[in-house]
Amino acid sequence: SMSKMLVDTNIKSESGGFVLTVDLSVFKHSVLDDVEVIEVLPRVGEFILSGQEIIQVSSTKKLSEDLQNDIRGSIVLETERSSINDPLQAIRQLVDVALKGLSPGVNDVTTAIYCIRFLGDALSDLSNRTIPSDVVEIDNVDIDLIIPQPQFKHFVNKAFLEIILVARENVRVFNEVIKVLKHIATETK
Repeated sequence: SMSKMLVDTNIKSESGGFVLTVDLSVFKHSVLDDVEVIEVLPRVGEFILSGQEIIQVSSTKKLSEDLQNDIRGSIVLETERSSINDPLQAIRQLVDVALKGLSPGVNDVTTAIYCIRFLGDALSDLSNRTIPSDVVEIDNVDIDLIIPQPQFKHFVNKAFLEIILVARENVRVFNEVIKVLKHIATETK
């Protein structure tokens, strides 16, 4: 019930890096009887700094240092960005190839257009996948666990904004981006 007084604890990261994943097993094995809500603040794939607040916990009692350390350990960082859990990274690589093709020194528009089409396909696939919800259920654990998921618009923005900015002068590339975006729009129910 809402009448309970809840204590909010902000848990800070002890190192910097990319958020690789959130390890849910931590929540199964820790003693979380007094915990009501655990909210993870950064998204998977985001870069966080040492000392940045990464988790907010609402509990009926003050959290012990040990429990705070356990909960902090649920955020798995990678110093190098990995694409295992991160479709944004795959998109990033395609964008880089496209931008390289559009650079004045290289001027390989055909490659850029291939990349734009690949991006279109990747995004069509993504648009039809259900993006997981922000609230995660863990078996036998009665806690609201909130982990923010990247929304589809993040993917599209990341994919095409830079290309459009670079390719403004290039009608062929610009038209290709528009065509791909229209295609995605019709695919996305």
